[in-house]
Amino acid sequence: MKTVTTSTPAAVTPSNLLEAARTLAQTAPFRGPKAPEGCELATLTGKLPDWLRGDLVRLTIDLGATPDWAPAHWFDGVGLAYGLTLAGGNAVRLRWAVLDCAVGRAARRGQVPYAQFSSPNQRSGLRRLFGPIPNLTDNANVNVVRMGPDWVAMTETPHQLLLDDDSLRVRGHVRYADQLRHASPLAHPIVSGDTVTNLVSKLGPRAEVSVCRHQAASRRRDVLARWTTFAYPYIHSFGLTPETAIIIDHPLRLHPLDLVWSNRGVIEHFKWQQGSATRLVLLSLRDGSVRTYETEPLFCFHTVHAFETSEHTVLDLLAYDDAAIVRGLSLPGFAAGFPDCKPELLRLLIDRRSGKVSRQVLSDTRFEFPQLDYERVGAGETDHVFGSALHSRDARLRSEIVRIAARDTHPAHTGAEPERRFSEGTYVFGEPVFVGDPARARAGQGVLLAVGADERGSALFVLDASSLDVLAHARFETPLPLGFHGSFLRVSPTR
Repeated sequence: MKTVTTSTPAAVTPSNLLEAARTLAQTAPFRGPKAPEGCELATLTGKLPDWLRGDLVRLTIDLGATPDWAPAHWFDGVGLAYGLTLAGGNAVRLRWAVLDCAVGRAARRGQVPYAQFSSPNQRSGLRRLFGPIPNLTDNANVNVVRMGPDWVAMTETPHQLLLDDDSLRVRGHVRYADQLRHASPLAHPIVSGDTVTNLVSKLGPRAEVSVCRHQAASRRRDVLARWTTFAYPYIHSFGLTPETAIIIDHPLRLHPLDLVWSNRGVIEHFKWQQGSATRLVLLSLRDGSVRTYETEPLFCFHTVHAFETSEHTVLDLLAYDDAAIVRGLSLPGFAAGFPDCKPELLRLLIDRRSGKVSRQVLSDTRFEFPQLDYERVGAGETDHVFGSALHSRDARLRSEIVRIAARDTHPAHTGAEPERRFSEGTYVFGEPVFVGDPARARAGQGVLLAVGADERGSALFVLDASSLDVLAHARFETPLPLGFHGSFLRVSPTR
């Protein structure tokens, strides 16, 4: 089987990586705050809904935080946590803090001896000889989730960081008291009410992926099902129904033993297996059984939603044709032009009786960072998906917030509502976060919280989730870089 590597071109050197990182760190939307931590009150236009009270906390990349070291890939930049406190009416407060982690401290010294996504671990040959497996990064820069009493910052290693509620400084590490404590959870747990479900991976001669579940305030996880494989796929998110967890085993795969004694970034060991099918691995949450189905090759960062019908297990996801986007986000090429993020909103219908997988395109609009009204959709089908459409124009990055009326298998729903878009000047937006109106009569009624950046600074746009009209606009002088994921914690008006 022919394989295609995803590695960074050989011409890349530390000096041109550093030049690229410094260029990005001075340019919107990748410019970060001047100070490693701080706070600021917003200049607000419009009025926040009275019910919109709480904290939006997000993670992003601060390429300017390590002036003498540069990552080989955007995903390896040192994390920056920021929070926006919305108190109803006209009050918005911003605070931020660069993650105080071992990788960040080493990067500020100019050398990082930890295994990262793509950047090499800078260990001596002697250290590699006596320690064939490097320590994994604790740079938890991907997602932040509220788990019981804690804000938990996550990456795709065993290291999860606890953030202080107010300052967002790192106050410690999450300590699990179970058999999975040395394995690597995904940075995309699925939180439903007070329950957290996630995939946890352990690499050895074979890779073992466990579906685990725990109460949000607990640090003891129960294993519901396991899947083992010799060729481990890159997994960033997964699908979940009340009955089934769905792993996307796409053709970007790793043989775990290739990591031994290596000083290359972890993703450099993954290879795209040209001509290989994508396998959908279904793990029963009731009895732990495993079923596998095949479909045409695709690559996926983000699943959207999964549900069951009487005949099908259905998975909606954002699908790329291949894994080229991974290389496209490597420095220094990334600094010369952000790659178009144009996955397709795709529905995979798995016929549980025949074993066949059929495909349905739900929208012609290409976007990333999907969001739903998860509280109301639950185990059923969804009508609307929100996201950010990122694209390059005239060598500049542009974006729109989109609301997709997904065309599904029910003819009555097809074309029922137009797709809606929002953009504002040269602002570049990452993932919008949906917050439902507590009094909503149906799914999707509420607001989208969209943080954008331009050359003047940054801003929070509060959009009506149905129309994408601007309800309020909170502007900050502090620049907030484009980043990844976050969560909203609702608080009562009496707090």
